[in-house]
Amino acid sequence: NKIDKCVYNENKKAFTTIIAPIPKDHTCISSRLIIPANAKQQILKDLSIFGISEDVLFCDNIDIVCKGILNRFQ
Repeated sequence: NKIDKCVYNENKKAFTTIIAPIPKDHTCISSRLIIPANAKQQILKDLSIFGISEDVLFCDNIDIVCKGILNRFQ
């Protein structure tokens, strides 16, 4: 499902189409994968070897990108 959202860009109103979230119990979801908490850090390290990180997946969110840059240089 896509919905239109009213946004303000340089004091002008505009509409942008965004993808609506899918509820967890929606019929199109066939199964869920639950990652054990003790495996999360290793999985994140393994994914980063392939260049997969939160700031790459959500590059349209400046807060997440900045957090990723900060984490790399700390």
